[in-house]
Amino acid sequence: MYIKKIVLRNFQSHSYTSIELSPKINIFLGKGNRGKSAIIRALKWVFFNEPQGTGFIKKGETFASCSVTLDNDYTIIRERSDKINRYVLISPDNKRVEYSNFGREIPSDIKKILKIETLPIENGTKLTPQIKDQMETVYLIDETPSTLHSTLLTISGGQTVDEAIKSLSLDLERLNRREKDLKKDIEEKENNLKNYEGVDEKKSEILKIKEEIDKLKRLEDKKNKLTKIKVNYDELRKQSEEVNLYFSKLKNIDEIDDESSNLIDKKLKYIKLKSIMDELTNNQNELKKSYNNLKLYEENEINYERVEEILSLRERYVKLKNIYFQYQKIKKELENEVKERENCENDINKYINGYINLIVENGVCPVCYREIDDKEKENIESNIKKMWR
Repeated sequence: MYIKKIVLRNFQSHSYTSIELSPKINIFLGKGNRGKSAIIRALKWVFFNEPQGTGFIKKGETFASCSVTLDNDYTIIRERSDKINRYVLISPDNKRVEYSNFGREIPSDIKKILKIETLPIENGTKLTPQIKDQMETVYLIDETPSTLHSTLLTISGGQTVDEAIKSLSLDLERLNRREKDLKKDIEEKENNLKNYEGVDEKKSEILKIKEEIDKLKRLEDKKNKLTKIKVNYDELRKQSEEVNLYFSKLKNIDEIDDESSNLIDKKLKYIKLKSIMDELTNNQNELKKSYNNLKLYEENEINYERVEEILSLRERYVKLKNIYFQYQKIKKELENEVKERENCENDINKYINGYINLIVENGVCPVCYREIDDKEKENIESNIKKMWR
């Protein structure tokens, strides 16, 4: 791969410079401060995204770019301004792809086309064998032996082997330390195990003691059960004594029962005699009263017409009394009906108000689906009350 063409725009001292290159050797001749080194810096800007910032833009301008066309007809453009920072890749068929937000790195597609990479060596140093700055010596000629060694290892892939050997050495050292620690730990544990010699004999003794403890626990359980049985026995014996005392008090129960039967018979006879005496007394009083009435009738002449009038009035009085009682009954039933009606109306009003409040909270009439205002609320309330009346 070689570079066919370079185009610089507003890069350091170059306003616009287009250079066609030979596939062989190309030499730039000129006096100092004429922009020869700027061409190398522009190439490094494209190849390695260095330098950063906008300090290389020509004074008085706001935009700079460097275009590199390769022998495979790919063109790579690096552009920079206060607002633009991008790579542009143009393929041989003129397809254009822009890259931004890549930071200090280079887009991977650009790297694949350029096939130019920096070589990382010791202490974060990077070498660029394809491009050298002005006054730099030939590649690796003036490098230190350490840098030369690291570079050759990087190029040959020996650095990976070297790092693997270093890592392996560290692992071996770590394993050796681990082995020593484990041996020491095993030795300590073996010394500790000496303190447990004869543990089998002690185990058999412990098992015997455990059996004795289990026997004691079983005996303790039996003791508790027997204690509980004794308490229950004492309680039952106490109750038995109380029952015997009660039965001893009831030894003469048969005699008391006979005496009680006699008393009951006597009481019945007394009640019967008293009833007869009361009846005789009432009869005597009736006879006395009849005698007095008869005597009164004998002394006065009986007015039969007056008696009939009195009897007629009495019949009317009885009828009027019955009618009055019926009136009172009907009046009371009517009052109950009125009270029940009032209760029903109160319940109806309560349910109507609750239903209206529910509709108002919902804000929409459940029939016509219109929004409800105060006037609509009054109409709904009036219609519902008419319906229930």
